[in-house]
Amino acid sequence: MSRRSNQKVLDALTLIAEAQQELRRDMEEGFSKQNQKISSQSKQISALQEQCRELRDTAIMAEARSGESNKDIAERYNLSPGRVSQIKGKYS
Repeated sequence: MSRRSNQKVLDALTLIAEAQQELRRDMEEGFSKQNQKISSQSKQISALQEQCRELRDTAIMAEARSGESNKDIAERYNLSPGRVSQIKGKYS
């Protein structure tokens, strides 16, 4: 291979290496943005779950105050009677 051909091959390899590095940086940046988005969404989901628990617990307390038994409340909310007692104790 001539010197000129060797130089062209080296130049091409250099361009390929630079393109790979740029692609790697772009991918890492994309992954970072996706991770940030997932983290944010995870926090929002956790907050919504907590709000749902609080609403459920408020409803359970209202039913308990109206005289419903722990067993009936537990069946309605798919909980154990012991869990209903814990919730009642939490808000007493």
